[in-house]
Amino acid sequence: MVQRMVQGLQGALLTKKQEMQKVESLTTQLQLIIRQRNELRNHFILVTERSLDNRPYHRPNPFYKKLKMEHKQAMSDLKRLENENSEASQKISDVTKEKSFYFDLESRFLMGQSQLKKKVDILRQEDKKLLEDWVLLKQHLGNMKLLIKNQEETSGPQNQQQQHDILTPT
Repeated sequence: MVQRMVQGLQGALLTKKQEMQKVESLTTQLQLIIRQRNELRNHFILVTERSLDNRPYHRPNPFYKKLKMEHKQAMSDLKRLENENSEASQKISDVTKEKSFYFDLESRFLMGQSQLKKKVDILRQEDKKLLEDWVLLKQHLGNMKLLIKNQEETSGPQNQQQQHDILTPT
């Protein structure tokens, strides 16, 4: 029985010893977890409140400067492209206005040209009519001259004077 008691005490001691080891192990794990949580909390606070450059525990990344330069170059290129785009848009707008102006000018020119063609056609018709009238008048004049000449030959000097007075405007 004593032996059993000794074994029981040894079992109890072992369990107490194991329990102590377990408690120490759990305490160590808990401390590690708390330390990791605190580091992550600090890291989160630093990331949300500060820029990358101002972090106290920031390890310099060898590619960070290169990446930062590439970012700066990309932003510069983007700004330049935006400026070129706005200039191109302005030029397109100007060219569109100029095109509209010339289109309007051409349409006015064509309208004026059409009106002039109509006037030229009217004047040609009037010219043709006047030419026909002139030809008729020329024929009538020729006929009148013949008539006068025939009458002069057949009538005397007194009759010639009367015809001359009639034909001559005063």
